[in-house]
Amino acid sequence: FAAYGEASDDVHYASSIPLEWAMNPLNMVLVATEMNGSPLCRDHGFPARIVAPGLIGARWVKWLKLIRVQDDESDNFYQKRDYKILPPMANGSNCEEFWPQFPALMELNIQSAICRPTDDERLSIGEAYLVRGYALSGGGRAVDRVEVSLDDGQTWDLASLYTMHARGSSGDSGGGNGQRNWASKQWAWVLWSYRIDRVPPNCAIACRAWDSGGNTQPSAAVWNYRGVMNNAVFRVQPQTAACPSHSRL
Repeated sequence: FAAYGEASDDVHYASSIPLEWAMNPLNMVLVATEMNGSPLCRDHGFPARIVAPGLIGARWVKWLKLIRVQDDESDNFYQKRDYKILPPMANGSNCEEFWPQFPALMELNIQSAICRPTDDERLSIGEAYLVRGYALSGGGRAVDRVEVSLDDGQTWDLASLYTMHARGSSGDSGGGNGQRNWASKQWAWVLWSYRIDRVPPNCAIACRAWDSGGNTQPSAAVWNYRGVMNNAVFRVQPQTAACPSHSRL
């Protein structure tokens, strides 16, 4: 997939995905010319863009100029020397020796985030509060559950999921019915919430998700030279105060 225009590290931006992945109808790879019934705007990739659910954004080439079928992956800079997880000894002075040794990233890893509260939001101690966020995973794997901690990861509890997935993949109250349709793939973000009945002092909120492959998020970021695929447990430290206020539900 090659894009119109110039790029800072190559003549243009280009990327590739395996033909077998692109041609599998279950993977729902598209060449999109519209979004929500309207032509793509420039920022979203006019005149056309690739939509490759479950894969990292670098494979969703915007401002699409051409598609070429070839034996090997793209030799573009952004395929060969970017968007790869290099080993911890790689750095700016020796990365050239490592780029050819490792494959280009394809599937997104499991991710989750807290949207409410934010770090600067003030919560009232002893009041109720509804924590909200989202989760997603790559490769068509379903988000099976989201866990929330109020003590920075020492203990965890299940969040409620709001999802359009079938009940056999993940449910709407923290989990499914124990059954799964292994022939289906899941692409959408999953929204979740967690009710705090009484906000504790010094509330340190964290979340982590689990997907249908048994993958979850590490407690701390795993460093790599390019800084990609960082999916550590998401944390917020809102302010807490004893002043009265309305519950934020």
